[in-house]
This record gives sequence, C-alpha cells and structure tokens, in this order.
Amino acid sequence: MRPAPSNWSVNGIANSGVITGQLFQADNNQAWFKAGTDEDFYLFNGVDTFGTGVNSGDDVVGYGQQGWFAKHIESNEGTNDSTEATPRFIVVQFPNAGVTVPFALNNLRGVVGTYTDTSAHGFLAKPNF
Repeated sequence: MRPAPSNWSVNGIANSGVITGQLFQADNNQAWFKAGTDEDFYLFNGVDTFGTGVNSGDDVVGYGQQGWFAKHIESNEGTNDSTEATPRFIVVQFPNAGVTVPFALNNLRGVVGTYTDTSAHGFLAKPNF
C-alpha cells in the first residue's frame, strides 16, 4: 500500500475550471490534473514532476528534469482509472539553454517561463506543434 499523498500544491487553473499542480507521495513529486470529478496523477520520465500551467483545451505544461508540454491530457481516456491514457510529453527546451522551466500557457498555446544559460531569462514562446 502506498502512503497517502501530502504537500498538495495547486499551480494552474484554466478558465474552463480544470486545474493542475503537484503532490508529494512515496518519496517523489507527481504532477496531477483535475477536470470535474476526474483526477489524474503522472510522472515525466519517472522523476519528480511538477504541473505548472493548464489551459481550457486541457493542455498542460510543467517540468521534471526538463520542461514539458502535454497536449489534450484527457484525450482518448476511458471513464475509469483502469483505462487512463498516459500523457504524451513533448520536451520544451529553449535553444542552447541549460534548464528550461515552463510556468503557464494560454488557450493559444503561448507558453511563458524561464530558462538559464549563463544567467536567468524569461521567455514567451508559441510552440510549433
């Protein structure tokens, strides 16, 4: 039996009411997504994962060891947890950056966040996917 989650954080909310964040459970942080009564938990590459932003199209951004974007996280999902679809993550990496952390996105999929090279910078990007 897994220990109960602790240290919940809500990091993003869309105009449609869906929310994202992370929780600490079983020695790691897991991102989560909640739409109505459906709540999903997931890891990016099996490491600590933080969900930081969500839009009304159920697209989510966050980070683990890298920044990531997941389109329509609820797509092709069944009606119960036994048929949950694993999110398809797309790496978000600012060119030539050491670390890229997306914080939020809008309904046009404009992503804002920070990246570091020799210092920290903010960015606004429109993904080409």
